[in-house]
Amino acid sequence: MTALENFSITFVAALLAIGILTSGCDTAVEGYGPDDVAEPAPAEPVDPGEVHPDEPPAEESEPTPEFFLCDVFPGGISQGCCTTTAFDTATEPVPGMLVKSNAYAMVYYLASNGKRYVFPTAETLVSWYEPYHSEALLTVESDVCAMVVEFPASIVDALQIGGNVTFRPGSYVTGITSDPARYVVGRGGHLLHRLATPDMAEDFYPGHVAERTRILPDAFFVNYDLGDAVADPSEFDPAAEFASACLEEELGIVAP
Repeated sequence: MTALENFSITFVAALLAIGILTSGCDTAVEGYGPDDVAEPAPAEPVDPGEVHPDEPPAEESEPTPEFFLCDVFPGGISQGCCTTTAFDTATEPVPGMLVKSNAYAMVYYLASNGKRYVFPTAETLVSWYEPYHSEALLTVESDVCAMVVEFPASIVDALQIGGNVTFRPGSYVTGITSDPARYVVGRGGHLLHRLATPDMAEDFYPGHVAERTRILPDAFFVNYDLGDAVADPSEFDPAAEFASACLEEELGIVAP
């Protein structure tokens, strides 16, 4: 068995900041016409390696990351992984791999039952492969895309689709636009637990509720089942739910 077939899908979160190039701009002095402007003094030679005192130095931008999250289709409803270089490849898919076709960006989890499961959004993918913390999970740039293995479209397309992956338990507060109710994601097979009040989310993600809230399109909300409501914050521990979550349990492939 090759090293790639022993592929591990444990990842460390990484945030790649994108800088913005700045440039100086020309300024005009009000109250002077062309005839009133004095002849400028001869400019002193400037060492190319020095920064001219009248021009702010340009900020250097970070290079575009080699692997990044990107839209699968126009409109940004679904996201997958793209690269400026090349994804790893293998001769055949192995259960546990994150796989994609060389024809499109969608990423799948290849389960032990031989089926591929769709990560419908970047947030869903990142929720399973970033470590837990109380602030927002990273969704702009993520090392998870560097761990995706690419195959010819004929190989990926031959794998039966088993369904959609749902948010990792404990990762987000969620809901839909047409209903003000808010839910937390719990273990037990894509279960949502309705909060007694939306404000209760602050008990679970203090100061970061907005960053940890992901409103789902109705089409994805139906992938979840409703569990018991959360009447008191003591009834739900997002960190514990997150730490004990198993993807194949949530997909219903193996028993809890």
